[in-house]
Amino acid sequence: MKKDILFSPFRLGKLQLKNRFVMTSMEIGLAHFDGKPSRDLIDYFAERARGEAGLICTGICRINDINGVTSPRQLSISHNSQIPAMRKLTERIHNESGKIILQLHHPGRQTYSALVGIWPIVQFCSRIIPGFASLFPVMVKMNSRFQEKAFAPSVVSASDIPCGHVRQKTRALRIGEVRKLVRQFVKAAGRAQKAGFDGIELHASHGYLIQQFLSPYSNKRSDCYGGSPENRMRFLKEIIEGVRRECGKEFPLLVRLTVEEFIPENEKNRGITLKEGVLIAKELEILGVDALDISSGSYEKTNKWLETASYRTGWRKNLAAAVKEAVSIPILASNLIRSTDQAVIQLEENCQDLIGMGRPFLADAEIVKKIRESREQDIRRCITCCSCFESLNRNAWTGGSAICAVNPLLIKRSSGSSTKPAAKSENIDPIIIIGAGPAGLQSAETLSERGIPVILFEQKNKPGGQLMLADKPPLKERISWCTEDMIHKLKQNKVDLRFNTIASISTIEKENPRAVILATGGLPIIPPIVGSTMDHVYSFDQILSGEAFPEKGDSVVIIGSGMTGLETAEYLAARGKKICIVEMAEEIAPGGYYQHKEEALEVLSKGETEFLTNHKLLEIHPGFLILENIGENKRKRVETDAVVLALGSRSNNGLQADLEKNKIPFHVIGDAKKIGKITDAIHQGYQVACSLC
Repeated sequence: MKKDILFSPFRLGKLQLKNRFVMTSMEIGLAHFDGKPSRDLIDYFAERARGEAGLICTGICRINDINGVTSPRQLSISHNSQIPAMRKLTERIHNESGKIILQLHHPGRQTYSALVGIWPIVQFCSRIIPGFASLFPVMVKMNSRFQEKAFAPSVVSASDIPCGHVRQKTRALRIGEVRKLVRQFVKAAGRAQKAGFDGIELHASHGYLIQQFLSPYSNKRSDCYGGSPENRMRFLKEIIEGVRRECGKEFPLLVRLTVEEFIPENEKNRGITLKEGVLIAKELEILGVDALDISSGSYEKTNKWLETASYRTGWRKNLAAAVKEAVSIPILASNLIRSTDQAVIQLEENCQDLIGMGRPFLADAEIVKKIRESREQDIRRCITCCSCFESLNRNAWTGGSAICAVNPLLIKRSSGSSTKPAAKSENIDPIIIIGAGPAGLQSAETLSERGIPVILFEQKNKPGGQLMLADKPPLKERISWCTEDMIHKLKQNKVDLRFNTIASISTIEKENPRAVILATGGLPIIPPIVGSTMDHVYSFDQILSGEAFPEKGDSVVIIGSGMTGLETAEYLAARGKKICIVEMAEEIAPGGYYQHKEEALEVLSKGETEFLTNHKLLEIHPGFLILENIGENKRKRVETDAVVLALGSRSNNGLQADLEKNKIPFHVIGDAKKIGKITDAIHQGYQVACSLC
């Protein structure tokens, strides 16, 4: 398919882009606590500029430090003192022949009380006491105690309706405060221009403050900023008009706009629908906006803008297409684009003018360059696992950054490991890796990239480990890209891959290895209860691997509602089975990441799935099993044709004792060390390999 269109120059207002690829805004938590860009953050953006992104949009940048903080280490343009540091960022990107715009943002109700009013204190004390910002986690804990009191600080919004996800005490902004925020947005735009940014983007999407004003779902004001569509538009309109006065009409101005909130029709309060979203877009064109970045959803509908693995590529391209048909200004959209062909088709179908990609730039900084050079097979593809957003939400509170599951080199300097290849030599003893799951494959890739000879043993006939199970539920095929991409690299590097081979001490010693990396994964937990070994009882890996299937009868009880249990339920439900899921805890998938949990429950709720929480498995018998209601200490008989045990995994590291006995140097990684996620396995594989170079 012709891809020349992807590399045709494009004009965005006065801004000339060298191609159609835009790295859309993603917060990764790498700025300093005072909001200035760190060296790591500048290097991160510069690497993507070298990778030939046509335009880079920064992560969320706050415009005030009182009620506008979302993440401890996000960018800030709230003071003139931040301009020189920002200029270092823009100059670096321009030196790499890149273009960069700054995304101006305010979270409104989608932040936490612990962040309200605290940032001026952090900034002031950090200037006096070096390292003071590292005390932020303690301050958060103290502020969390305040939240329990009546005087807890409130987050602000268009009206006093709390966000259904963060669920913080919320108050409506007063008119004077609204107008002050308008001025702060305008002044921030002026500072961005002085700092050398090529334009700005106003974040009016994903449920943040500007969207909170636009949406009838969150805006219940009765003054000039609420009620009619015109009044709900006023906040954004005043910001745009102010920016034009401050920066001039030639300064590129984009708006990231939610045109569909996906609030169900049966909800009492409807949100922005596509029909109203198109009308807002037309008004923005009249106001002189240079381009629109089309998106959808909010924190309450996170999966509608930050899709999980089961969403089909291009599933929401109709939103951008509807807006493009109604306006004449350029349209940018991400639309879960994951291939060159898809990008070309969506341009040719007139869905959009610019190809927005976010997470693919995390997975591979050189994705655009590789596409231009027809090296798509070398791209490390995003598997849509959401580890980046999950890790940011977790790490931000301790000053940490986002992590990409498939790219351990996302932040090179922060990794603490050299990225330079080792000197190649034919006399280097090999390193043996046992297990071709994600941990073992990443170790093999990292070592072979640095010239270290590698022999990889895998007892099965193909690689993947647990990923061979994770890609089996409906629409989860992209998970297998992780394995495919690493195997491609190993073949390029001529790694000695030995499948259908069981590693033993004799086979290991025969190769005289310098060290062994044990990446043998995990095994299903089988509880020692009555009936657990009966013929109609299966482990989750038997089902997902295709080794076994409950052919007799329609009903299946799944014991355990972790993500493995839910995905096994999806797999069986898609094949006509009636599912009952049993969980000991009070809720389904306790401790599971909310995006994946919501995704699975949305799928399962469409069928006849039954959920039994607070129940413990006691015995399994032919045709039924016995449960115990934990709270009431009562037994319950449940009829079923088959039982699937999805109680998690235990580490499979049986070879460790033999390695110790024979004094062979070894390292244990991935699930063989501790049961974890894809991210844990790949990053451990990388770190251990680096230590051996």
